[in-house]
Amino acid sequence: MLPNKDISDKRLLWALKVKRRRLAKEKNIPPYMIFQNSTLDGLVIMRPHNKDELSCVFGLGEHKIAEYGEEILKFIADPIGELKREKRMKRVRSLYPQLVRTKIKLIRRKTLAEKKFIEYLKELNIEYRFQKGFVTKHFTRFRVVDFYIPRAKLVFEIDGDYHNTIQQEINDEKRTGEIHERRPNLLFVRFQNKEIISEPAKVKRIVLEVFNSRYRAKKDNL
Repeated sequence: MLPNKDISDKRLLWALKVKRRRLAKEKNIPPYMIFQNSTLDGLVIMRPHNKDELSCVFGLGEHKIAEYGEEILKFIADPIGELKREKRMKRVRSLYPQLVRTKIKLIRRKTLAEKKFIEYLKELNIEYRFQKGFVTKHFTRFRVVDFYIPRAKLVFEIDGDYHNTIQQEINDEKRTGEIHERRPNLLFVRFQNKEIISEPAKVKRIVLEVFNSRYRAKKDNL
């Protein structure tokens, strides 16, 4: 057991025990079969930076290092950050089935305006993702946008008539804000259904101008 001295050592030991428990749960085996307590103590005392240093820790043979080495080194460098990241990813995985079902439903129910807009993007040779899902800041829900252009960090939304109500406009702003909390570099451009269908030349001109502007700016910042 570690001497009762450094609180940072205690925190790392606690974090390593949480990490060990999670690894054991994934493999459906007891935690001691992942690492013994003496191995965790050794990791805290030595704080290894590479696989050679890992091999000096009691209980870490060639097999354990090959299986867990990279993961443990990364974890020791930022234990709390890694635990938070794993927790976020667990939330994302729990949301994924619902996201897939929603996307499939929306894709199968494409509106005439959405079908037209897809034609325009193909004419302009702009790669897109239809019904792209974004997870919100606290990883508690997802939001789906109509068209996402990865190369330009650009989102196009196609709005039906119901988007013209005050309440729906508020909901749209809230939804956009939730996405912006995690992806502040995204630009949102909205079109009405009737614009897409009755003013194709205008829509294509706007799309191309915005895309070229965003794409050039992104390349300049590289």
